[in-house]
Amino acid sequence: MRGKFVLMIFAFLVCAMASFCKQEKSGWIGDVKDEGGVVVVKNPKEPLFSNEVVTLEEELSIGEEGGGDYLFSQIRYLEVDEDENIYVADTKEMQVKVFDKEGQFIRAIGNAGQGPGEIGRIYGMQIINPEGEVIKKIIRDYDPVLISEEEKESRKSEILKIQPDRKIDMSRHHPPFRYFVADDEDRIYVETREKPENGEGNVYDIFDEEGKYIAKVVFSFRPQVWKKGKVYAIKEDEEGFQMVKRYKVTWNY
Repeated sequence: MRGKFVLMIFAFLVCAMASFCKQEKSGWIGDVKDEGGVVVVKNPKEPLFSNEVVTLEEELSIGEEGGGDYLFSQIRYLEVDEDENIYVADTKEMQVKVFDKEGQFIRAIGNAGQGPGEIGRIYGMQIINPEGEVIKKIIRDYDPVLISEEEKESRKSEILKIQPDRKIDMSRHHPPFRYFVADDEDRIYVETREKPENGEGNVYDIFDEEGKYIAKVVFSFRPQVWKKGKVYAIKEDEEGFQMVKRYKVTWNY
């Protein structure tokens, strides 16, 4: 069974990892048209490039060594400003730690509490230009992923613990994607429901600045921020300690 997913790009984009080797196919065979002032990009099922088109090289790790300000309890969000300072939101400590581009600690913002300068709960961090207007739709053919009976029973059990009397009617298929993020050159990285052959990591579809489906890659972690030719992510070591990683990104197309 085939379906389509639509990814809407708003006037603000959350900010923007992977490994690439150029191998272009015969050419992009999608379609671009205008629908009521909105650009609609319809992509084929397969990407433009058959192999990986991006290379990642680790260049910074925060939290792997050192203690005190370099230890994290529960990282949930990352953000990076124009000076490449890194903001790490720790939702257990209820504070945001700020590091310079060399990974040196600068300061901590807030502490748990309800008073002035204190943080009750961290929901997310964004640096945005909020117009909120739809300017483009990106569409790609895809094969919907069935929700297994085990997944359905697990989800129902979670819901009924909170709402015992709720009537549950579940879809046959998962939503087409889990998550997406954009870089500062307007590429978009979409975490799909597809599973890698070896079962490790997650599959991402990559769309270029025009909305064309250019590549499919596997990342071992979820990329949080793409900026100035670098990608930032949260990783855990074998003992469960969290780290902030930065990788240099090289495109080969």
